[in-house]
Amino acid sequence: MPTWEELSPTPPGELSWDSLSDTPPKKRTWGQAAADTGVQLAEGVNTIAGAIPSLVAPDSGVAGFFRDNAESWRAKQSDSLLKKSDIANKAIDKAGEDGIISQVVEAAKQYSSDPALAARFVTTNLPSMIPGIGAVKLAQAGALARGASAIKAASIATTAGGAVNSVLNAGGARGEAFEDIKKTLEAQGRSPEEATQLALDKSRLPAAIGGVTGFISGKTGLEGALTGKLGGKVAAAASELAGEQLEEVAPKLATNYQASEYDNRGIGKDVGRTIVETAIGSGPGAIYSGIVSKPQPKTPQQAVNDIANAPD
Repeated sequence: MPTWEELSPTPPGELSWDSLSDTPPKKRTWGQAAADTGVQLAEGVNTIAGAIPSLVAPDSGVAGFFRDNAESWRAKQSDSLLKKSDIANKAIDKAGEDGIISQVVEAAKQYSSDPALAARFVTTNLPSMIPGIGAVKLAQAGALARGASAIKAASIATTAGGAVNSVLNAGGARGEAFEDIKKTLEAQGRSPEEATQLALDKSRLPAAIGGVTGFISGKTGLEGALTGKLGGKVAAAASELAGEQLEEVAPKLATNYQASEYDNRGIGKDVGRTIVETAIGSGPGAIYSGIVSKPQPKTPQQAVNDIANAPD
């Protein structure tokens, strides 16, 4: 009788391309890699464009259009990348059954073993940086033009950046929570109409938390580094990384809390995945924050104190 090893190269309990697909994925060509990057950028732009409709009315046709469009862009990726993503997602989902730490380890393993999978989170996140940066630069320039001091202009600018990021993050959080909870309710046998109404109500908490954490992240992360409010380069990079984790993980926990009423899920469902994917996606922003960060201008009183306390 043949042994397990003779029947399959994959040990029991592990996943492989052969166990999930008839044909393993081929290596991407340079042309496919470039096309995937373009598709991922388009998906990122679509996500930003759909944030406000998802915040105001996640059940609307407009919000639904952007959700469907996101799925459409993802489906346009090369077959090779789609197959790799499928196996990684299954492995990460399975690891999530053992808790957050196990899922963090598995997600880190999957994405570190294939740069193409990790690159997707960087590329789709890039468009989300533009609105906040634009708001900061416009607000800072406007404040300086009105005669505000550099310190005052920096404060006004980061508040503007935080406000923009708050709205976008709240919209993203509500849209994701709405879809998650609605699908959960429908799987429990609720009618589409009842599921929609309950999901509208239950998605408000994740939206509120997303708005608060988005404001904090927008005021202290990359936007703060651009105005010099964060000081040191290491502090600026760390602040960007921490802020991104806060604005992604906190709404995810809130969504799980709301949905657990219907499917008894743990509050940590998919949090490990979120932590790793957010860390990857926010990496370039953190690096850029460290590069552009500069000390905030001193107030006149601070300058006088420095002179007074200088050694003879």
